[in-house]
Amino acid sequence: MKNKLEFIKEQSKDKYGSSNFYRFILLVIAYFYFVSGLFYYNIPTGEDPIPAGHRGFFIFLTIILFLISYLNDWLKKRIETTVYIVVYSVLAHLAYITYFNSFQHNLALALIGSMIIANLFFKGNQVLIYCNLALAVFVGLTLVMAENILLSFRLYFFAFYLTSALFTSIVSYQKFKSKEKLDNLNQEQKILLNNTDTQIWYLRDYDNYGKVNQAHADFLGYAKEEIENKKLAEILSYEEAQLCKESSKKVFKKKKKIESEIWLKNHRGEKRLLSIRKIPKINEQNEVEFVVCSAEDITAKKQKEEKLKLTQFSVDNAPLGIFWITPAGSFEYVNNKVSDILAYSAEELRNMKIFDIDINYQKSNRKKDWNNLKKKKTEVIESKVKTKDGQIIDVEITSRYLKHNNKEYELAFLKDISERKAREEEIKYLSYKDKLTDLYNRRFFEEELQRLDTKRQLPISIIMADVNGLKIINDSFGHDKGDEMLVKAAKLLENAVRKEDILARHGGDEFVVLLPQTKRKIAEKVLKRIKKASKKTENDRIPISLSFGLATKIKKSEDIKEILKKADDAMYQNKLLESKSAKNKIIQGLLNTLSVKSGETKEHALRMIDLAHDLGKDKGLPSSELDRLSLLAVLHDIGKATISEEILNKTGKLTDEEWEIIKKHPEIGSRIAVSTKEFALIAEEILSHHEKWDGSGYPRELEKEDIPYLARIIAITDAFDVMTNERPYSKAISKEKALAEIKKCSGTHFDPELAEAFIDMISGTQKEAK
Repeated sequence: MKNKLEFIKEQSKDKYGSSNFYRFILLVIAYFYFVSGLFYYNIPTGEDPIPAGHRGFFIFLTIILFLISYLNDWLKKRIETTVYIVVYSVLAHLAYITYFNSFQHNLALALIGSMIIANLFFKGNQVLIYCNLALAVFVGLTLVMAENILLSFRLYFFAFYLTSALFTSIVSYQKFKSKEKLDNLNQEQKILLNNTDTQIWYLRDYDNYGKVNQAHADFLGYAKEEIENKKLAEILSYEEAQLCKESSKKVFKKKKKIESEIWLKNHRGEKRLLSIRKIPKINEQNEVEFVVCSAEDITAKKQKEEKLKLTQFSVDNAPLGIFWITPAGSFEYVNNKVSDILAYSAEELRNMKIFDIDINYQKSNRKKDWNNLKKKKTEVIESKVKTKDGQIIDVEITSRYLKHNNKEYELAFLKDISERKAREEEIKYLSYKDKLTDLYNRRFFEEELQRLDTKRQLPISIIMADVNGLKIINDSFGHDKGDEMLVKAAKLLENAVRKEDILARHGGDEFVVLLPQTKRKIAEKVLKRIKKASKKTENDRIPISLSFGLATKIKKSEDIKEILKKADDAMYQNKLLESKSAKNKIIQGLLNTLSVKSGETKEHALRMIDLAHDLGKDKGLPSSELDRLSLLAVLHDIGKATISEEILNKTGKLTDEEWEIIKKHPEIGSRIAVSTKEFALIAEEILSHHEKWDGSGYPRELEKEDIPYLARIIAITDAFDVMTNERPYSKAISKEKALAEIKKCSGTHFDPELAEAFIDMISGTQKEAK
């Protein structure tokens, strides 16, 4: 491929094809002087009209210029002008020699005329124009001074040469200027076409190249001459040529320009995307002479556009809300996530401002906030926004100050933190709330107690409350039932206190009420309302019994912790007084529950007391033991209160799992008895009343005298009463059959001595009745 230097050489060629033409003229001149001199030298009688010095000068001058034109760049560029000057000089020299050596004047005039005509024949160089004028004046004046020519002829020749010289000089000058402009224009166009990155070529028809510029040749990897006047398929691949021909056919057919994009391989085999424009050249006959094609490599541009599209797509569909707002607060851009969060379309948001959606944003503060952002550059805030459907959601907004195209913006990232806030609230709730009762916990209460311990909040009253009998419920029914009792107590307190009071769970079975700005008398009214609500539960199966303590801080100097301790002490004293009654109420509630569940009626309890008391009396038990025996007769099955009705009243055979539940009731009953001082004295007997003489009973498999004596009595009397009275799971039998069963089980299930005594007692009673 040609480099720039070759391009300059090409553009420097004249209409004769090459500067070698001018070098040839120099050689002709040298040859003329040399041969003509040799001619006169060989003629014996001839006299050389040209002095030897003149001849030698012109031979030397032309040879030197010929050689230098190959070596010197300055002369190379000016070879044409140099040769013209030499030719003029030679013609002038010959005219001078011819005239002043008495040769024919006509020959001299012809030589001078040839100088004038030469000025028209050649390019019309500006320097030669001046030489032509100067020479015409010089020759004309010479003729005027010639004495051997008539004056009238001298004046005529002077006027003729001067007029001819002026005319040919003017014509030559105009020709020179026109050609100079055309040469400059052509040169500029060639330089422009061959030094532009835009590829340009001509199509003589839809399948043949015309001229091409250097950019197109470089792209394809050919010299221009290798492309010009070739078929497309000779330069391009078959597929590429077909595509180009199809589009070119349309231009030639429709005679309209078209624009298209096409992938072509460059000289390195790389596929490049070209944006091609084809414009037809229409002649006077309305025919397409040729098509001018131009192409730009838009591969990088397209790749950049694709990257921008990908970036825009990524921003539009980012999982984080992104928006731009102006210093005035108007939305300039929002992505899809912002629309999803706010339920507004992008178009709707562009007609809104930030303070239209941010409920915490004050319009009057926009200028101040904007200036702060410019200083900080980046800012992160949490706020609340209002969606289109009126929903308030928590958001995090990260803002950044940016300047783009001399415009200021706030670039913001919007994140929906509703779920995080909900988790934080849950954590906060768990840290300040009691999970079981949904009341405030001790931590919250202590913080509020410290916060409200001010003079403005005086007087401050504190009510302490403790749930009585919680241990009995836990031992009887399990901790789930105990939790239910605590929840029930919490609801009772919550409904009784005022809205402004702070109610909290203070411990396992303790609650506390903080009453700011409340005198003792007012606090006593609140306490009275709580007690009234508690009393209403007395008829429940499990009543809510509470012990209370009240204390009030009046002076600022008083320690609030001491006030809390006073309330706690007062509650403890009250608990000592209330506890026995409360436990009795709970146990009575358990007995009521048992009665409802299993039919353990009051009559059964009375029969049990009579039978046990009579047998104990027959065996000589003291009155204190008889009292214990009567209590045991009533409470021995209290543990069954925790067993479901379905199991207690089941008519069919119990499953192994159900039987295991039944076998636990002695242990549960024993724990209930232990929880109260007055019932603890029969706890061992309750635990043992299902033990058997032979050790096959439960829960401890005790035998013989290891079984408590009163438990052995209750085992016999309970069995007799169950057999002789109808139950859901069995029909009643006669006393004779019942006694026979007891006798049968004597020594295995029952203490044989007590069994015999019981049989004799019942039999004797029957005889007396008869």
